[in-house]
Amino acid sequence: DDAADDAADDAADDATNDTTDDMFMDAKALKKAAKKAAKAERRAIRAGTADPSVGQKPCDLCARKGDLLIRCQVDATEKWKMVCGKCWNRPSVAGGVVDGSGENPHYRYGGLWKNLRKQSKHTAEDPNDITQQLTGTYLEATMPSTTDDSGKNAAAK
Repeated sequence: DDAADDAADDAADDATNDTTDDMFMDAKALKKAAKKAAKAERRAIRAGTADPSVGQKPCDLCARKGDLLIRCQVDATEKWKMVCGKCWNRPSVAGGVVDGSGENPHYRYGGLWKNLRKQSKHTAEDPNDITQQLTGTYLEATMPSTTDDSGKNAAAK
């Protein structure tokens, strides 16, 4: 009986160790995958190909996100607000005038905020686009012409 109980306990311990090892390996793999995903996202931000909303801030008046906001005071609290262009053009804010339109006595201009991580639009001539490289459209667009207007080789002259 004791030998059978010991064998059963050993089998249970082995199963527990296998499960613990599997959980450890799964946690390690998940951590590695998360790290790779974060690195890929940072790379995309640097390249300008990430989600267009990266780095945008919301307007304090309408909550619309934007890449360019105006810092200003607009009410008696004298707290600085980040305001989008559409809200800034309202007569109740500034009327689109840096010094204010005069309708809002609490208005005070405080400068511009620009999203420095703004994502660029994809251009037609992307040097990393393999299909353009294979078809030659990128090379044709970037290589200087070797022929003159008459069709003769300009390098031979």
